[in-house]
Amino acid sequence: MLSHRLAIVIIALGITLGGLGLTLFLVGSPFYPKICALQQAANANQSTDQSCVYFPGQSYYYNGILQLYAFNQTGHRWGLELNPEQLPYNSGTTVVPTSQGWWVNQGPDQARIRNEVSTPNFAHNRPNLGTGPPPYDQGLWRKLGYMDKPDDYKNIEASGLYYIPPYCSKAAGTCGPMAVDMVMRGGVQQSGTPYNCQAPSYHVAFAWSGDDQGARLERDIDHAGGPTGGPRGYCKPCINGKELSGGAGIPTIEPGQPFGLKTVLYNNAENTKVHIDVYLDTTGVGNHWQLLWSYIDQGGDPRIDSVRAPSQCAGADPNLPVTWGGPVGTSFRINAQGVQFRQLTVQEMQPPIWH
Repeated sequence: MLSHRLAIVIIALGITLGGLGLTLFLVGSPFYPKICALQQAANANQSTDQSCVYFPGQSYYYNGILQLYAFNQTGHRWGLELNPEQLPYNSGTTVVPTSQGWWVNQGPDQARIRNEVSTPNFAHNRPNLGTGPPPYDQGLWRKLGYMDKPDDYKNIEASGLYYIPPYCSKAAGTCGPMAVDMVMRGGVQQSGTPYNCQAPSYHVAFAWSGDDQGARLERDIDHAGGPTGGPRGYCKPCINGKELSGGAGIPTIEPGQPFGLKTVLYNNAENTKVHIDVYLDTTGVGNHWQLLWSYIDQGGDPRIDSVRAPSQCAGADPNLPVTWGGPVGTSFRINAQGVQFRQLTVQEMQPPIWH
């Protein structure tokens, strides 16, 4: 009888492990989000034991890019090649195809390349929000969970492939080093009342040249910027790649070498913390994602706060994370001229349950 039961247990265990092996084969270890092993020095001043996430996600392709998390079927989804009728908004340039499937920004204002992917409602009404006329109250958005409509982008997986040509140069007047940047959540990123109060968002930058030790994280709550006469739109004191990677270093990319960048941003179950995971694909194909760094924003960390002066926005609190959704899913920012890109992809994903 015992041997019979043991045989059943062994068979069941074999089936389970076999299924797990199949899952791991499909997901693939290079892009398996082992977040628990990567609670980096960036969070050294915060307790993360209860925030640890170990979630394999799901691997499938959308717009030719391997996605790590399941799509939220009630949310928004956008791909550059799949939505040619809805090209990203940019006030100073236009997104145009070049050759071999690549795209580039053309136009006079190369110093502010901000390819904004937003909800249809915001794209139609930009820059005004649907939650009422200004002045905008961030405290209200914190309670509602959104700042424009209930279908705002909130838990997001954003990806893109990039190519840095040898002739790539720094655009005159551009803030910060040569980098590609994903600005997630929020509305317009614009100085001047009242629109500066729409800025609550996360800026995730990858500097391919190694500036900023390869990366930077900023949380913006007021786009009015810093002290009088100081720089706006770039947070030099904010934590960089050395801190984010725990000193392990972040790879540099040589001009002429395509690469992929992915950011996954999602709230905990209580909507009191924000988890940010950043991946790099040095093959430039979009299916070999290596986790660069992971950070949990639960507030109280001035190292990521890009507001360097008292905020005039109602409800703004730099000691709290930006937990509410925004009409802009991702703004694909580029701080250089001539950078080419393809397969920009944004989707609302099903986040893992964590606390």
